[in-house]
Amino acid sequence: MTNRPVRLLVSVRTAAEAQSALAGGADIIDIKEPNRGPMGQADAAIIQAITATVGSQAPVSAALGDLNISHPPQVLPDLYFVKIGLAQAPTHWQKHLTRAFGRLRPARAVVVAYADAKRTSAPAVDQVLQWAIQHRPAGLLIDTAVKDSSNLFNWLDSASVRFLIKKTQQENLMIGLAGSLHGAALQHAITLNPDIVAVRGAACGEGIRTSQIQLNRVVDIAKIISTHNQPLDRRAG
Repeated sequence: MTNRPVRLLVSVRTAAEAQSALAGGADIIDIKEPNRGPMGQADAAIIQAITATVGSQAPVSAALGDLNISHPPQVLPDLYFVKIGLAQAPTHWQKHLTRAFGRLRPARAVVVAYADAKRTSAPAVDQVLQWAIQHRPAGLLIDTAVKDSSNLFNWLDSASVRFLIKKTQQENLMIGLAGSLHGAALQHAITLNPDIVAVRGAACGEGIRTSQIQLNRVVDIAKIISTHNQPLDRRAG
């Protein structure tokens, strides 16, 4: 057990979903449009509506798509974190990513590394980690680019994920785990003690990421995380 409790991030696509996620116990509200890919950016009006709904109740993050040097991301107000993925990464992606995040200040940068990098022409996770260590974003999110029947642990074994968590936290960077985490895979991810576990599909009706967020599903996930965090809470007391 680390000194850091695991926090729950729930990705939402509407203000109503944000309300359900908050009521269910989400610690961070993330905004994305799942029909636009793993880092699908929602329309500006949707982002504005969700940030207004959440207010000061929780930090709000938003997916801003995958790095695209032809269409750099735009500054959006009231976001605590902003996430950019690296699918189909351009040559010299490192310098382009640094510039992209520089445009988005004061929002805190989270770079997304895809465990299934080979399926989407993305840089390997260890390369992205090295960029993060050098450039000091707020954190690193390990996700999967292709949303199918596989999950994070089909692409990175537990030992590799555990090493990534340890290395990232030793560098005083935040690390989150995502990647179609449901059921046993979700519970296992929690036991590895990342700073954040990020879900959408697991919190949706029938476990389908394009369905609506369900309050009871968020409650169930939040309870698992709370139970996991209890030994740390007792030590802190």
